[in-house]
Amino acid sequence: MMKRKVSPPSFLAKTTSIEKKERLKVIARLITYSESMRAGRLANVKDLERFTIHGSKRISRLSKRTIAELGELTKSSDRLRRAIYIQSFLKIIVVTYFGASIFLLISPRYFELSYLSYLYNILLSRFIILLMITLGGAFLVVRQYTEKRFKEFFNRSQLERLKKRWKGIVQEYINMLNKEIKLYRENPKEFQFRLYHNDYKGIEIISKPSIISNFYVAIAKVESD
Repeated sequence: MMKRKVSPPSFLAKTTSIEKKERLKVIARLITYSESMRAGRLANVKDLERFTIHGSKRISRLSKRTIAELGELTKSSDRLRRAIYIQSFLKIIVVTYFGASIFLLISPRYFELSYLSYLYNILLSRFIILLMITLGGAFLVVRQYTEKRFKEFFNRSQLERLKKRWKGIVQEYINMLNKEIKLYRENPKEFQFRLYHNDYKGIEIISKPSIISNFYVAIAKVESD
């Protein structure tokens, strides 16, 4: 008996190849963000809200409810909320500074432009370098504080329930990614995601935690017909 060929729904058939790939990338990001929440790590709640997919109404409702509960718990501590804002602000400054400095160092031909030469002298002045090192140290201290406080939240029974719920959300997104990669006939290696646990179904681990990184890098394990 011949297997019936599965064709995409009509609304997907009208979707361009680029749009399909972008959707798959969003699902992969959702897996990473949701897994960060399950692991008790800081993730941008706004990103979770922004990337929540409506491909599954049940997942959407579950995600939104969990995100809302997490947001309320975070807001319950004014000090923690301020620390999260400070951490985000410091990260933007430090990453921007080092990114601009590296660009100028590896692109000497741009020194012909007077304003870039002037910017180079400012960014690599002794005062600015010391200031950025200080801000980088402050970022690490604030991050350590916020992660410690966040883990204290996860010791509460309410957060333990949320952690279990996050596992279910992550698994649902993995299932969705597997299904759509197979449907669109895309390469799973193009849609990698990070995990802190390896107790999920339908995944293939391509790198394990090491001295440099403390997470798994995984892809969807798409079964062939």
